[in-house]
Amino acid sequence: MRCAKKTDEEAELGYFLNAYYGALGEALQVSDVRTLMERPDFICVGSNRSLLGLELTKVVRGDPEWRWADSVLFHRDHMHPVEALQRVYDRIGVKESKRQDPDWQLRDDTILVIQIMDCSLRQFQSQLEPPPDPHGFKEIWLADYSELGAYHNIEIFALHPAHLWGHYPSNRGKPYG
Repeated sequence: MRCAKKTDEEAELGYFLNAYYGALGEALQVSDVRTLMERPDFICVGSNRSLLGLELTKVVRGDPEWRWADSVLFHRDHMHPVEALQRVYDRIGVKESKRQDPDWQLRDDTILVIQIMDCSLRQFQSQLEPPPDPHGFKEIWLADYSELGAYHNIEIFALHPAHLWGHYPSNRGKPYG
């Protein structure tokens, strides 16, 4: 039986794969190949039949107790854009360090997806800069999950490589019909 965390990750991955296909026209299919120690989280097969690693990581504000206090006591339901921006670059550094571990599969062919959960990408995308070097990810994407409940899809932004740089909006309609 699969754990709930992995099932949630698979559902979240589906939103990214749909947005990725909409942005680039390339379908990535999750492979039946499982990774050792989940490094990276998923193995995908590209349209040219090449294997790619796909690593999901979330940017959220604080720990769950602080989020609850922020929401109930201070009526703050979103992360400040400056904090979100800093956490994005922090996550790249953390994941780059883990990518160097010997048990990481497809080390040079991994796509990093940074899931923005508590702040709309639109609030800080004008402040984005290319990720600091060195890193070895094949691609780095920001995925805006902050409005998933209203729109049932996500928007993505390519940070790396340079030829993909930019915002790829979804075909969002009005929330709730």
